[in-house]
Amino acid sequence: MCGKQQYVSDELTHFVGRKKDPEEQFCLLCKILREGRLLPHGKEDHAAGNLRLPFDEQGRLRPFWTEGQVNELFFTQMVSFCDIPLECLSAHVGKYSSFGIAFAKDFLARKGASPVFYVAEQAPCTDHGRQGAGRVRPRGEFFDEVVRCWVSENITRLRGLSPTTRAERLFLWYFLAYTKFFDHRLKETDAADYYMEREWRTIGEVTFGLANVCRVIVPNTEYRERLRNSFPGFPGTITPLSEL
Repeated sequence: MCGKQQYVSDELTHFVGRKKDPEEQFCLLCKILREGRLLPHGKEDHAAGNLRLPFDEQGRLRPFWTEGQVNELFFTQMVSFCDIPLECLSAHVGKYSSFGIAFAKDFLARKGASPVFYVAEQAPCTDHGRQGAGRVRPRGEFFDEVVRCWVSENITRLRGLSPTTRAERLFLWYFLAYTKFFDHRLKETDAADYYMEREWRTIGEVTFGLANVCRVIVPNTEYRERLRNSFPGFPGTITPLSEL
């Protein structure tokens, strides 16, 4: 009989300071802990959370990759967390950062966090609007075409010149903003292989107190001691990756 499952965690972890050096990452982590705020993309003007379509100066929808996004139609002001057991974090931190902050899953769910909807972009599906050889198409290709057609047909309202309907807001904010395509053929070492992160998202900032933080991830014992000195009253666990 199988005991408690080991492939997801009771904690959700956010890693800070991607592409920064370790000292910058540590300073950013301390700032977040002092202020009790996780900001979407680390930007104050994203705190309230928004979902934006990338229009150019002529009112045309630009290709989504010009926003620095990967596999995202919209630019969503969000905070992301991974649902990965502690002992399995090494592959993830190599792609992001060695400094992380973890919260209980229930705490973040009450803050509005929810898992993303993963879609295998190469999986075939039937396009009922077509006949013949093009009827069966890759799911990612079909999704992109249909959503872009919908955006084109509704471009005036979606630019904020007219209000969107309640159903459209539901579709945009609670479905499309949580949809993520992935390539199932990639190896786990590939930087673009993020399916096993089991991402959860919040739209807008996450506020918290030190008592809400379950765990802080640091690279080694030196940073653990520095963090303890900076936050002597921290009640959570400080885990060096070097001890995992």
